[in-house]
Amino acid sequence: MKTFVFVSILMLAAALVAQQPASQDNPPSSPSQATATAQVQQDIQQAWQSESDLSKAKQNAQVSGGAITLTGTVANEDQHQKALQVATSHANGMKIVDKIKVQPQ
Repeated sequence: MKTFVFVSILMLAAALVAQQPASQDNPPSSPSQATATAQVQQDIQQAWQSESDLSKAKQNAQVSGGAITLTGTVANEDQHQKALQVATSHANGMKIVDKIKVQPQ
């Protein structure tokens, strides 16, 4: 009898775990999320191009998994901070991963 109760509780627990919603850390992708991701990436790139001190710098924004990774090079720390500021203002709350390097020309 004890074994039956234990197995029943174990099966009930397994059934409850199987019904848990998807983790919020990695939500399922949808076409609208993909469009929003592409839009954020495009907005950052366009904003960088509209900034006179960043338009000739070589930086890139890649959006993946709820984070925006910034890569490339800028000529000085002022450009680096400006690139971060512009990206943050278009991030819509996404995490910014800064991999931009300062390489004086």
